[in-house]
Amino acid sequence: MTTDTWAAYLHRMSQGDSSALSEFYDASSGLAYTVARRMVGDPGDAEEVVLDAYLKIWKAAGRYDSAQGSAKTWLLTIVRRGAIDRLRKRRDHVSIGPEHLPVWIDHKPNPELAYELCERGVAVRRAMSEMPAKWRQTLELAYFGGMTQIEIAEVLGEPLGTVKTRVRSGLLKLRHCLSDLVYG
Repeated sequence: MTTDTWAAYLHRMSQGDSSALSEFYDASSGLAYTVARRMVGDPGDAEEVVLDAYLKIWKAAGRYDSAQGSAKTWLLTIVRRGAIDRLRKRRDHVSIGPEHLPVWIDHKPNPELAYELCERGVAVRRAMSEMPAKWRQTLELAYFGGMTQIEIAEVLGEPLGTVKTRVRSGLLKLRHCLSDLVYG
């Protein structure tokens, strides 16, 4: 199934054709679920992410613009955002007590370690903000989204070679920017 067909489904949905939603879902939900499942881990959460994504697509089909990207990219962007929202909600609602911490963690605060970790976090965020947006997005999908390079290429609608180059370039930039932390 081509993304041109997917774009046609979106156009039909924008006209209120509910059968187009069903056809679009049948054609694309496997890919959407795979991305959601890889990102959120839990099958139930992944199903909810996907269903929420299709509801949003039904409501916003008229706003899809093929000049901005393929229907596939649009779908996977909505799924990815939903998965990230789900992960944030999960993180915000999880209460971890001392009994859930690994044994090797000292429960007494170590100000020196806390300061060092904070400084490292600041350095990583600064290095990420200094790199080109496309490199940053690719690294975020790979390392925070847990996606493979092939999946990233599909989501972004970019050639696999381009994604590989961005990952390598981004990692080299991080290595350069963070060399003082590691070797200093």
